[in-house]
Formats: sequence, C-alpha cells, structure tokens
Amino acid sequence: MNRRNALAAFAAAAVPGAWAQDRYPSRPIRIIVTNAAGGASDMIARMIGTGLTAALG
Repeated sequence: MNRRNALAAFAAAAVPGAWAQDRYPSRPIRIIVTNAAGGASDMIARMIGTGLTAALG
C-alpha cells in the first residue's frame, strides 16, 4: 500500500465520524457568576453571553 492509498483510506475512515457530530452547542450554555448581580463581573459575563449568542446562534 503506497502513501496515497493509505491517506485515502484514513480520510475515508474519518469522514463518517465528522458527519455524525451534533451541532455545537446542542444545549444552552450557562454562565455562572458567583458575585452579586449588577457588579463588574456580572456585566462582563452578560457582555460575553451576548457575544456568544451572536457568534453561536
């Protein structure tokens, strides 16, 4: 078996696993902030959450 055939066999074996993947994320992502609401860390977490919503859909 030459290198080209080995590469083709490896690529063909890897494709079904990629097709079987679920969309990421399949469940809602929860961001847990341990500090009080309205604080700086809460506002930063909300901004990150808004950005993640826009990026991930």
